[in-house]
Order: sequence, then structure tokens, then C-alpha cells
Amino acid sequence: MVNVAPKPASQSASILAASQSSAASADSQSVVAPSRLTEPSWWQQLADQALAGEVLTRQAALAVLQAPDDVILDQLAAVYRARRHYWSNRVRLHFLLNAQSGLCPEDCHYCSQSKISGADIEKYPLMAKQSILAAAERAHEMKAGTFGSG
Repeated sequence: MVNVAPKPASQSASILAASQSSAASADSQSVVAPSRLTEPSWWQQLADQALAGEVLTRQAALAVLQAPDDVILDQLAAVYRARRHYWSNRVRLHFLLNAQSGLCPEDCHYCSQSKISGADIEKYPLMAKQSILAAAERAHEMKAGTFGSG
């Protein structure tokens, strides 16, 4: 499960400072000041470095992961520049077919498809071979990069 609760800025700063101090002995690159994370220009500088082929410092990579939630739009703007540079507006389609739902004989405790799950999901047996093949054909027609079923 992913924790989506926002991190207080002070918690992000303390985590960042602690990780930087522990990494300082292993890595002599410059430390990212937590106050820089709220500057849109800092995120654009990271995008400039990436587009120039430069490898980000360990501290910069940690800062990206530990940034407070309120900088997400600045992060997205910087990431979009790199995505646009390398991929333009192209996307790759992935086609996933749920060929059976809720009746899996396994007892994986984390999975809503498991025979022991109490999840409120639609349950149906394995689809007919012809239906699965038709879905695969449709994925091919749509020029999907991958087709998976489960």
C-alpha cells in the first residue's frame, strides 16, 4: 500500500538532512538545502542537467524523492521537459485483459483476486479462449506495445 498522506515540510527537511549527513562520508558532492526544493528554478536546473546528459548527484536524487508534496507541480513541469524532449507527444499502449476475476485458487494475502480475499470485486471464471484471442487481436489493431492477461 502506498502512503499518500502529505509529509510536513519540516519532516521532509529533517529526513533530507539526516540522509545527507549519513551520505556525506560516502559522497563528497554538494548538499541540497531543503529551502531550494521550493524554488521552481531548482527543478528546472535539474531538468537542464538531465537534458545535458549530466548525472544527478546523490543528494539531488534524494532531494527529488524526499521533496514536500507542495512542490509536485514544479517537479512535473521539469519532468515534462525531459519527457517532451525524448518522446514528444508519443505514448506506448499496454493492453491488460483481466481474463478471470476473483476466483484465483491461490491464497496470496495481498491480492484481491485470491480465493481468501473478501474484496468487493466482480467475480467470473476464466474467459473463453475465443474472447481472449479477440482481445489480443484488438490490442494488435490498436498497436499496443504489449498484451498481458491474468
